[in-house]
Amino acid sequence: MEQDVSAKVKHIKLESKEGEVFSIPVDVAKQSETLKHMVEDVAEESNSAIPIPNISSKVMHKVIEYCTHLTE
Repeated sequence: MEQDVSAKVKHIKLESKEGEVFSIPVDVAKQSETLKHMVEDVAEESNSAIPIPNISSKVMHKVIEYCTHLTE
């Protein structure tokens, strides 16, 4: 049953300054006001990654970890 739920969750792709791409649920991204505005500016059907050139992969991991914690 868990697979069915995760298949319906919309994801957004974020690209760090090193070029690493992170695919995360939109509701997780919206926990950050900065990411929320970026998600709203991009078409939801867009399959391309949103470049975030001023955030390193290491910091992006921490941001995603924190935002995920907020949604639990």
